[in-house]
Amino acid sequence: MNGDETLGILRFLLAMSVVAAHGGAFWPSMFAGVGGIVAVEAFFVISGFYMALVLRGTYRNRNKAFYVNRALRIFPEFWIVAIVVVVLRVVVQHEAFLAQMAAVPFPGNIFLMLSNTVIFGSDTVMFLQTNGDSVQVGPFLESTPPLFTLLLIPQAWTLALELMFYLLAPFLVRLRSRILIAIIVLAFVGKYVVAGAILGLGDPWTYRFFPFELAFFLIGVLLFRFTDRENPRLFVRTQQRRAIVVFGSLVAILLLAPTLFTWGASVGPFFSSYLVPLVLVVAISALVPSLFVLTRRVKWDAKIGAYSYPIYLSHLIVIGGMLTVADQPWMPRNPTVLFAILVVGAVAAAWPLVRAGVWVDSFRSKVRTPKLNTPLPDGVPEAAMPEGQRQTTPK
Repeated sequence: MNGDETLGILRFLLAMSVVAAHGGAFWPSMFAGVGGIVAVEAFFVISGFYMALVLRGTYRNRNKAFYVNRALRIFPEFWIVAIVVVVLRVVVQHEAFLAQMAAVPFPGNIFLMLSNTVIFGSDTVMFLQTNGDSVQVGPFLESTPPLFTLLLIPQAWTLALELMFYLLAPFLVRLRSRILIAIIVLAFVGKYVVAGAILGLGDPWTYRFFPFELAFFLIGVLLFRFTDRENPRLFVRTQQRRAIVVFGSLVAILLLAPTLFTWGASVGPFFSSYLVPLVLVVAISALVPSLFVLTRRVKWDAKIGAYSYPIYLSHLIVIGGMLTVADQPWMPRNPTVLFAILVVGAVAAAWPLVRAGVWVDSFRSKVRTPKLNTPLPDGVPEAAMPEGQRQTTPK
Protein backbone atom coordinates (compact mmCIF):
# COMPACT_ATOMS: atom_id res chain seq x y z
CA MET A 1 0.00 0.00 0.00
CA ASN A 2 2.99 2.34 -0.46
CA GLY A 3 4.97 3.83 -3.35
CA ASP A 4 5.02 6.82 -1.08
CA GLU A 5 6.41 9.54 -3.34
CA THR A 6 4.55 8.93 -6.59
CA LEU A 7 1.06 8.43 -7.99
CA GLY A 8 -0.60 10.17 -5.03
CA ILE A 9 -4.07 10.76 -6.42
CA LEU A 10 -4.31 7.18 -7.67
CA ARG A 11 -3.22 5.75 -4.32
CA PHE A 12 -5.73 7.95 -2.49
CA LEU A 13 -8.58 6.82 -4.75
CA LEU A 14 -7.59 3.18 -4.30
CA ALA A 15 -7.50 3.62 -0.50
CA MET A 16 -10.99 5.14 -0.60
CA SER A 17 -12.15 2.17 -2.69
CA VAL A 18 -11.06 -0.08 0.17
CA VAL A 19 -12.98 2.15 2.60
CA ALA A 20 -16.03 1.80 0.33
CA ALA A 21 -15.64 -1.99 0.25
CA HIS A 22 -15.56 -2.22 4.05
CA GLY A 23 -18.05 0.55 4.77
CA GLY A 24 -20.74 -0.35 2.26
CA ALA A 25 -23.51 0.34 4.76
CA PHE A 26 -22.54 4.01 4.72
CA TRP A 27 -21.23 4.30 1.16
CA PRO A 28 -23.37 4.83 -1.99
CA SER A 29 -22.80 1.94 -4.39
CA MET A 30 -22.46 4.27 -7.38
CA PHE A 31 -19.33 5.76 -5.77
CA ALA A 32 -17.89 2.43 -4.63
CA GLY A 33 -14.85 2.77 -6.86
CA VAL A 34 -13.06 -0.33 -8.08
CA GLY A 35 -13.69 -2.53 -5.06
CA GLY A 36 -11.36 -4.15 -2.56
CA ILE A 37 -9.79 -6.82 -4.75
CA VAL A 38 -8.88 -4.42 -7.55
CA ALA A 39 -7.64 -1.74 -5.14
CA VAL A 40 -5.32 -4.18 -3.37
CA GLU A 41 -3.89 -5.65 -6.58
CA ALA A 42 -3.47 -2.19 -8.11
CA PHE A 43 -1.54 -1.21 -4.97
CA PHE A 44 0.71 -4.20 -5.60
CA VAL A 45 1.39 -2.96 -9.14
CA ILE A 46 2.24 0.52 -7.83
CA SER A 47 4.50 -1.00 -5.19
CA GLY A 48 6.40 -3.00 -7.82
CA PHE A 49 6.75 0.14 -9.94
CA TYR A 50 8.13 2.21 -7.08
CA MET A 51 10.47 -0.49 -5.77
CA ALA A 52 11.93 -0.88 -9.25
CA LEU A 53 12.48 2.88 -9.37
CA VAL A 54 14.26 3.23 -6.03
CA LEU A 55 16.30 0.05 -6.45
CA ARG A 56 17.62 1.36 -9.75
CA GLY A 57 18.40 4.73 -8.18
CA THR A 58 18.72 5.61 -4.49
CA TYR A 59 19.14 2.04 -3.24
CA ARG A 60 21.13 0.52 -6.03
CA ASN A 61 23.59 -1.90 -4.34
CA ARG A 62 22.32 -0.67 -0.95
CA ASN A 63 20.05 -3.51 0.12
CA LYS A 64 20.45 -2.90 3.86
CA ALA A 65 19.43 0.75 3.49
CA PHE A 66 16.48 -0.33 1.35
CA TYR A 67 15.24 -2.77 3.98
CA VAL A 68 15.63 -0.24 6.80
CA ASN A 69 13.75 2.38 4.79
CA ARG A 70 10.88 0.02 4.01
CA ALA A 71 10.63 -1.03 7.66
CA LEU A 72 10.45 2.62 8.74
CA ARG A 73 7.73 3.17 6.15
CA ILE A 74 5.54 0.26 7.26
CA PHE A 75 5.96 -0.47 10.96
CA PRO A 76 5.72 2.81 12.96
CA GLU A 77 2.27 3.75 11.68
CA PHE A 78 1.13 0.12 11.89
CA TRP A 79 2.15 -0.07 15.56
CA ILE A 80 0.41 3.22 16.37
CA VAL A 81 -2.89 1.96 14.96
CA ALA A 82 -2.41 -1.45 16.60
CA ILE A 83 -1.96 0.19 20.02
CA VAL A 84 -5.10 2.30 19.49
CA VAL A 85 -7.07 -0.84 18.57
CA VAL A 86 -5.81 -2.68 21.68
CA VAL A 87 -6.96 0.22 23.87
CA LEU A 88 -10.37 0.34 22.17
CA ARG A 89 -10.88 -3.40 22.48
CA VAL A 90 -9.92 -3.39 26.16
CA VAL A 91 -12.25 -0.46 26.87
CA VAL A 92 -15.20 -1.28 24.57
CA GLN A 93 -15.03 -5.02 23.92
CA HIS A 94 -13.16 -6.26 26.99
CA GLU A 95 -15.20 -9.37 27.82
CA ALA A 96 -15.99 -10.38 24.24
CA PHE A 97 -12.37 -9.92 23.15
CA LEU A 98 -10.99 -12.02 26.01
CA ALA A 99 -13.63 -14.70 25.40
CA GLN A 100 -12.63 -14.96 21.75
CA MET A 101 -8.94 -15.18 22.63
CA ALA A 102 -9.69 -17.89 25.22
CA ALA A 103 -11.54 -19.91 22.56
CA VAL A 104 -8.42 -20.10 20.38
CA PRO A 105 -5.89 -22.90 21.07
CA PHE A 106 -2.58 -21.77 22.57
CA PRO A 107 -0.55 -22.18 19.32
CA GLY A 108 -3.13 -20.05 17.52
CA ASN A 109 -2.83 -17.27 20.11
CA ILE A 110 0.96 -17.31 19.78
CA PHE A 111 0.66 -17.05 16.02
CA LEU A 112 -1.85 -14.21 16.28
CA MET A 113 0.37 -12.29 18.71
CA LEU A 114 3.31 -12.60 16.35
CA SER A 115 1.21 -11.51 13.36
CA ASN A 116 -0.15 -8.53 15.30
CA THR A 117 3.40 -7.48 16.19
CA VAL A 118 5.57 -8.16 13.15
CA ILE A 119 2.82 -8.31 10.44
CA PHE A 120 4.34 -11.41 8.83
CA GLY A 121 1.80 -14.21 9.03
CA SER A 122 -1.24 -11.94 8.83
CA ASP A 123 -1.92 -13.33 5.36
CA THR A 124 -1.60 -16.90 6.62
CA VAL A 125 -4.39 -16.24 9.15
CA MET A 126 -6.72 -15.85 6.16
CA PHE A 127 -6.08 -19.51 5.30
CA LEU A 128 -6.67 -20.88 8.81
CA GLN A 129 -9.65 -21.90 10.89
CA THR A 130 -10.20 -23.28 14.36
CA ASN A 131 -12.92 -25.24 16.12
CA GLY A 132 -11.55 -24.44 19.55
CA ASP A 133 -9.41 -27.57 19.80
CA SER A 134 -6.93 -27.09 16.97
CA VAL A 135 -5.91 -24.76 14.20
CA GLN A 136 -5.81 -26.06 10.65
CA VAL A 137 -5.93 -24.91 7.04
CA GLY A 138 -9.50 -24.26 5.99
CA PRO A 139 -12.10 -21.61 5.03
CA PHE A 140 -11.30 -18.71 7.33
CA LEU A 141 -14.92 -17.51 7.41
CA GLU A 142 -16.01 -20.86 8.87
CA SER A 143 -13.66 -20.59 11.85
CA THR A 144 -15.09 -20.51 15.39
CA PRO A 145 -14.12 -17.93 16.46
CA PRO A 146 -13.06 -16.26 13.19
CA LEU A 147 -9.29 -15.94 13.57
CA PHE A 148 -8.99 -12.96 11.24
CA THR A 149 -11.17 -10.86 13.59
CA LEU A 150 -8.46 -11.25 16.22
CA LEU A 151 -5.96 -9.48 14.00
CA LEU A 152 -5.67 -5.97 15.40
CA ILE A 153 -5.59 -4.63 11.83
CA PRO A 154 -7.29 -7.34 9.71
CA GLN A 155 -6.42 -5.66 6.41
CA ALA A 156 -2.73 -5.90 7.35
CA TRP A 157 -2.59 -9.23 5.51
CA THR A 158 -1.79 -7.12 2.43
CA LEU A 159 1.19 -5.64 4.27
CA ALA A 160 2.50 -9.15 4.87
CA LEU A 161 2.49 -9.69 1.10
CA GLU A 162 4.17 -6.31 0.63
CA LEU A 163 6.90 -7.19 3.11
CA MET A 164 7.57 -10.51 1.40
CA PHE A 165 7.91 -8.69 -1.90
CA TYR A 166 10.29 -6.16 -0.31
CA LEU A 167 12.51 -9.01 0.87
CA LEU A 168 12.69 -10.36 -2.69
CA ALA A 169 12.64 -7.06 -4.59
CA PRO A 170 16.41 -6.35 -4.67
CA PHE A 171 16.91 -9.68 -6.41
CA LEU A 172 13.80 -9.67 -8.60
CA VAL A 173 14.52 -6.25 -10.15
CA ARG A 174 17.83 -7.61 -11.46
CA LEU A 175 16.17 -10.38 -13.42
CA ARG A 176 15.69 -10.02 -17.15
CA SER A 177 12.27 -9.03 -18.37
CA ARG A 178 11.71 -12.37 -20.07
CA ILE A 179 12.18 -14.14 -16.73
CA LEU A 180 9.75 -11.77 -14.99
CA ILE A 181 7.22 -12.36 -17.75
CA ALA A 182 7.63 -16.13 -17.34
CA ILE A 183 6.94 -15.82 -13.59
CA ILE A 184 3.86 -13.68 -14.30
CA VAL A 185 2.53 -16.22 -16.80
CA LEU A 186 3.04 -19.10 -14.36
CA ALA A 187 1.31 -17.17 -11.56
CA PHE A 188 -1.60 -16.25 -13.83
CA VAL A 189 -2.03 -19.83 -15.01
CA GLY A 190 -2.04 -21.01 -11.41
CA LYS A 191 -4.52 -18.37 -10.31
CA TYR A 192 -6.90 -17.87 -13.21
CA VAL A 193 -6.78 -21.27 -14.90
CA VAL A 194 -6.18 -23.77 -12.09
CA ALA A 195 -7.59 -22.02 -8.99
CA GLY A 196 -10.30 -20.04 -10.77
CA ALA A 197 -11.53 -21.84 -13.88
CA ILE A 198 -10.77 -25.47 -12.96
CA LEU A 199 -11.06 -25.68 -9.17
CA GLY A 200 -13.44 -22.75 -8.69
CA LEU A 201 -11.72 -21.63 -5.48
CA GLY A 202 -13.08 -18.56 -3.75
CA ASP A 203 -11.67 -16.24 -1.12
CA PRO A 204 -8.84 -16.34 0.08
CA TRP A 205 -7.38 -17.72 -3.16
CA THR A 206 -8.80 -14.87 -5.21
CA TYR A 207 -6.25 -12.29 -4.01
CA ARG A 208 -4.49 -13.29 -0.79
CA PHE A 209 -2.05 -16.02 -1.93
CA PHE A 210 1.43 -14.52 -2.34
CA PRO A 211 2.70 -16.78 -5.17
CA PHE A 212 -0.29 -15.66 -7.25
CA GLU A 213 -0.15 -11.99 -6.25
CA LEU A 214 3.59 -11.74 -6.94
CA ALA A 215 2.60 -11.38 -10.60
CA PHE A 216 1.12 -7.93 -9.94
CA PHE A 217 4.26 -6.66 -8.19
CA LEU A 218 6.28 -7.85 -11.19
CA ILE A 219 3.90 -6.12 -13.60
CA GLY A 220 4.79 -2.92 -11.75
CA VAL A 221 8.49 -3.64 -12.21
CA LEU A 222 7.97 -4.11 -15.95
CA LEU A 223 5.92 -0.92 -16.16
CA PHE A 224 8.81 1.01 -14.63
CA ARG A 225 11.12 -0.43 -17.26
CA PHE A 226 8.66 0.77 -19.89
CA THR A 227 8.68 4.28 -18.39
CA ASP A 228 12.46 4.11 -18.14
CA ARG A 229 12.80 3.55 -21.87
CA GLU A 230 10.29 6.13 -23.10
CA ASN A 231 11.54 9.41 -24.48
CA PRO A 232 10.98 11.99 -21.69
CA ARG A 233 10.46 14.75 -24.28
CA LEU A 234 7.39 12.93 -25.53
CA PHE A 235 5.69 13.52 -22.22
CA VAL A 236 6.44 17.23 -22.27
CA ARG A 237 5.32 17.67 -25.84
CA THR A 238 1.95 15.97 -25.28
CA GLN A 239 1.48 16.56 -21.56
CA GLN A 240 -1.87 18.40 -21.70
CA ARG A 241 -3.43 15.92 -24.11
CA ARG A 242 -2.04 12.99 -22.17
CA ALA A 243 -3.39 14.39 -18.89
CA ILE A 244 -6.91 14.65 -20.35
CA VAL A 245 -6.80 11.10 -21.67
CA VAL A 246 -5.23 9.56 -18.55
CA PHE A 247 -7.39 11.26 -15.93
CA GLY A 248 -10.48 10.83 -18.09
CA SER A 249 -9.73 7.12 -18.35
CA LEU A 250 -9.22 6.85 -14.59
CA VAL A 251 -12.58 8.49 -13.89
CA ALA A 252 -14.27 6.21 -16.43
CA ILE A 253 -12.76 3.12 -14.74
CA LEU A 254 -13.98 4.26 -11.31
CA LEU A 255 -17.50 4.93 -12.59
CA LEU A 256 -17.83 1.78 -14.69
CA ALA A 257 -16.35 -0.64 -12.13
CA PRO A 258 -19.57 -1.14 -10.08
CA THR A 259 -21.50 -1.95 -13.27
CA LEU A 260 -18.85 -4.44 -14.35
CA PHE A 261 -18.98 -6.18 -10.98
CA THR A 262 -22.78 -6.36 -11.13
CA TRP A 263 -22.53 -7.95 -14.56
CA GLY A 264 -19.83 -10.36 -13.37
CA ALA A 265 -21.94 -11.44 -10.39
CA SER A 266 -24.86 -12.19 -12.73
CA VAL A 267 -22.65 -14.44 -14.88
CA GLY A 268 -20.87 -16.40 -12.14
CA PRO A 269 -18.24 -16.41 -9.38
CA PHE A 270 -15.31 -16.80 -11.77
CA PHE A 271 -16.27 -13.60 -13.56
CA SER A 272 -16.97 -11.56 -10.42
CA SER A 273 -13.97 -12.79 -8.38
CA TYR A 274 -11.37 -13.40 -11.10
CA LEU A 275 -12.09 -12.01 -14.55
CA VAL A 276 -13.62 -8.60 -13.82
CA PRO A 277 -10.94 -7.70 -11.22
CA LEU A 278 -8.21 -8.72 -13.67
CA VAL A 279 -9.64 -6.51 -16.42
CA LEU A 280 -9.87 -3.53 -14.07
CA VAL A 281 -6.37 -4.02 -12.63
CA VAL A 282 -4.93 -4.23 -16.15
CA ALA A 283 -6.79 -1.05 -17.11
CA ILE A 284 -5.44 0.84 -14.10
CA SER A 285 -1.94 -0.55 -14.61
CA ALA A 286 -1.91 0.75 -18.17
CA LEU A 287 -2.29 4.28 -16.75
CA VAL A 288 0.49 4.00 -14.15
CA PRO A 289 3.49 5.07 -16.31
CA SER A 290 1.73 8.16 -17.64
CA LEU A 291 0.25 9.05 -14.25
CA PHE A 292 3.72 8.81 -12.72
CA VAL A 293 5.23 11.19 -15.27
CA LEU A 294 2.30 13.61 -15.09
CA THR A 295 2.26 13.90 -11.29
CA ARG A 296 5.87 13.36 -10.23
CA ARG A 297 6.49 17.11 -9.73
CA VAL A 298 3.02 18.03 -8.41
CA LYS A 299 3.21 18.85 -4.71
CA TRP A 300 -0.51 18.50 -4.00
CA ASP A 301 -0.41 15.01 -5.50
CA ALA A 302 2.24 13.99 -2.96
CA LYS A 303 0.24 15.54 -0.10
CA ILE A 304 -2.90 13.64 -1.11
CA GLY A 305 -0.96 10.44 -1.55
CA ALA A 306 0.45 10.76 1.97
CA TYR A 307 -3.04 9.95 3.28
CA SER A 308 -3.42 6.65 1.41
CA TYR A 309 -1.50 4.37 3.79
CA PRO A 310 -2.85 5.99 6.99
CA ILE A 311 -6.42 5.76 5.66
CA TYR A 312 -5.85 2.14 4.75
CA LEU A 313 -4.60 1.36 8.26
CA SER A 314 -7.16 3.28 10.31
CA HIS A 315 -10.44 3.26 8.38
CA LEU A 316 -11.89 0.19 10.13
CA ILE A 317 -11.74 2.10 13.42
CA VAL A 318 -13.98 4.78 11.93
CA ILE A 319 -16.35 2.25 10.37
CA GLY A 320 -16.50 0.30 13.64
CA GLY A 321 -17.32 3.46 15.54
CA MET A 322 -20.12 4.33 13.14
CA LEU A 323 -21.57 0.83 13.36
CA THR A 324 -21.48 1.01 17.17
CA VAL A 325 -23.63 4.15 17.26
CA ALA A 326 -25.72 3.43 14.15
CA ASP A 327 -28.87 2.72 16.20
CA GLN A 328 -28.61 5.79 18.41
CA PRO A 329 -31.49 8.24 17.95
CA TRP A 330 -29.12 11.15 17.38
CA MET A 331 -27.32 9.35 14.54
CA PRO A 332 -28.27 10.80 11.11
CA ARG A 333 -30.25 8.56 8.78
CA ASN A 334 -29.62 10.47 5.58
CA PRO A 335 -27.31 8.34 3.34
CA THR A 336 -25.52 11.41 2.00
CA VAL A 337 -24.77 12.63 5.52
CA LEU A 338 -23.51 9.19 6.58
CA PHE A 339 -21.32 9.07 3.48
CA ALA A 340 -19.87 12.49 4.31
CA ILE A 341 -19.25 11.47 7.95
CA LEU A 342 -17.36 8.35 6.83
CA VAL A 343 -15.19 10.24 4.34
CA VAL A 344 -14.38 13.05 6.78
CA GLY A 345 -13.85 10.54 9.59
CA ALA A 346 -11.46 8.43 7.51
CA VAL A 347 -9.37 11.46 6.58
CA ALA A 348 -9.46 12.86 10.14
CA ALA A 349 -8.37 9.54 11.65
CA ALA A 350 -5.52 9.38 9.16
CA TRP A 351 -4.24 12.90 9.88
CA PRO A 352 -2.29 12.04 13.09
CA LEU A 353 -0.62 9.19 11.22
CA VAL A 354 0.31 11.55 8.41
CA ARG A 355 1.93 13.86 10.96
CA ALA A 356 3.71 10.91 12.57
CA GLY A 357 4.87 9.88 9.12
CA VAL A 358 6.46 13.30 8.64
CA TRP A 359 8.44 12.80 11.84
CA VAL A 360 9.50 9.26 10.88
CA ASP A 361 10.46 10.52 7.44
CA SER A 362 13.24 12.58 9.00
CA PHE A 363 14.88 9.26 9.91
CA ARG A 364 14.07 7.75 6.54
CA SER A 365 15.70 10.66 4.77
CA LYS A 366 18.98 9.89 6.52
CA VAL A 367 18.77 6.32 5.23
CA ARG A 368 17.89 7.25 1.69
CA THR A 369 20.17 10.30 1.40
CA PRO A 370 20.74 10.53 -2.35
CA LYS A 371 24.24 10.50 -3.69
CA LEU A 372 24.37 13.82 -5.43
CA ASN A 373 27.00 14.92 -7.90
CA THR A 374 27.38 11.35 -9.13
CA PRO A 375 26.26 9.88 -12.43
CA LEU A 376 22.79 8.39 -12.61
CA PRO A 377 22.60 4.59 -12.60
CA ASP A 378 22.93 3.05 -16.03
CA GLY A 379 19.72 3.09 -17.97
CA VAL A 380 17.81 5.44 -15.64
CA PRO A 381 16.85 8.71 -17.36
CA GLU A 382 16.80 11.81 -15.23
CA ALA A 383 13.09 12.33 -15.93
CA ALA A 384 12.27 8.99 -14.31
CA MET A 385 14.03 9.82 -11.05
CA PRO A 386 12.35 11.53 -8.07
CA GLU A 387 13.15 15.21 -7.97
CA GLY A 388 15.52 15.00 -4.97
CA GLN A 389 17.60 12.32 -6.65
CA ARG A 390 18.39 14.05 -9.90
CA GLN A 391 21.89 14.74 -11.04
CA THR A 392 23.19 18.15 -10.05
CA THR A 393 26.33 18.29 -12.12
CA PRO A 394 26.47 18.71 -15.89
CA LYS A 395 26.63 15.52 -17.88
